[in-house]
Amino acid sequence: MIKNVAVEGCQLTANTGIGNISISTPASTNTKIDSKGVYAGTLTISISGLSGTGFTNGSGVGTLTGSAQNSKVDNQAIVLEGDQSDVITVKATTTSTPPTQIEVSTIVTIVSAGQTVMKAE
Repeated sequence: MIKNVAVEGCQLTANTGIGNISISTPASTNTKIDSKGVYAGTLTISISGLSGTGFTNGSGVGTLTGSAQNSKVDNQAIVLEGDQSDVITVKATTTSTPPTQIEVSTIVTIVSAGQTVMKAE
């Protein structure tokens, strides 16, 4: 299925709550769309301040791998809108009294590619 190619500034969400989600892996400097580097290969995803039902202040690190089967950048599969991370274990604090440390499993999804000019599959 053809989808938008993910670039710098793409939007990510976690399925378990709201927080700060960022990509630590740099985008390609060789391939750009609208002056924004394209993401390809395996990306490192960082989560902080994740809050959801019954927990707060979650943080963790995981990976998301590009799913494009027919398109590559820098010899790696391109990351597409809708791609999802592996399950990321986030350490968080319960909102109960007294608060306790817990682990929450979450999946991060690229919900907006950051551009609509280029598509791939």
